[in-house]
Amino acid sequence: MPAQLFLPRELYGIIGHPLGHTMSPLLHNWGFGLLDIPAVYMAWPLEPGRVGDFITAVRTLPIRGASVTIPHKQAVLPLLDGVSDRARAVGAVNTLYWRDGRLLGENTDVTGFLAPLRQRAAAGWRCARALVLGNGGAARAVLAGLHELGPDGEGVVGAVAVTGRNPEKAAPLAAEFGAAVVDWDARGAWGADLVVNTTPMGMSGERQGDTAYPAQGFAAQAAGGAGLPMILSTIRCGPASFPRPLARAGTPRTAWPCSWSRGASSSVCGPAVSCPPRARAPLLPWLWASATLPWAAPAASANCPAWGKARP
Repeated sequence: MPAQLFLPRELYGIIGHPLGHTMSPLLHNWGFGLLDIPAVYMAWPLEPGRVGDFITAVRTLPIRGASVTIPHKQAVLPLLDGVSDRARAVGAVNTLYWRDGRLLGENTDVTGFLAPLRQRAAAGWRCARALVLGNGGAARAVLAGLHELGPDGEGVVGAVAVTGRNPEKAAPLAAEFGAAVVDWDARGAWGADLVVNTTPMGMSGERQGDTAYPAQGFAAQAAGGAGLPMILSTIRCGPASFPRPLARAGTPRTAWPCSWSRGASSSVCGPAVSCPPRARAPLLPWLWASATLPWAAPAASANCPAWGKARP
């Protein structure tokens, strides 16, 4: 049977800087193939200050949607024809899509971040002190989600604090969401039982060897901490997001911190839109395709080219 020429009618992709860590093209192209969607998903490294040029390209080329990651989630917002109420409240966009000839923005980070925590909360999990590492667009989504889980919302999360290497950014962000500010150098001593990494530390490039949360933090937790088991959550999956001593005996180190941080505590690699677990969420953003992927089917999950890389 002669080979058929694949001619994608639509382009999708992800913009960010850096992008050497991303598995989004593997995941999305696998999904397109599984659903017989004639489209291709690409990685478009984009340096800060060039978002306007990209939006011009989106309005010119057959680009039907895009994922937006660090450092463009806030910069892209004023360049769109409209954004959802949630994206406006968070002040950041992570998904671009077309509707009725208008280029719109959505923020699915909040939903993806909350999904596994709400699942734990349904089983009785509670958090006394949550610490957010970072002060960018992803941190805004996490803080919005923690606010929903907070004392004025679902009552699952207690005190929330923000820490970042730039206190001039961390302070106003914390004030906006009613959180405290923790000095970056003292982040390991705050005694959090939920630590959420939104920084690029541990990703590819010059920060690949950096650690977002120091080993001293786990020592502080072991000595008392907030009095609850610690949960690590990262929406910046990189090899050094959390320190190597957390490795479980016999578990090989992989590019996903959730794969080797279970020895000392529970972990959530997320949000679900970045590292989708089986039977939880569709791979393709719901704004792009109405079909959902059969995560519950072992054969389908096993054949995903990125699935084996995301798990030991």
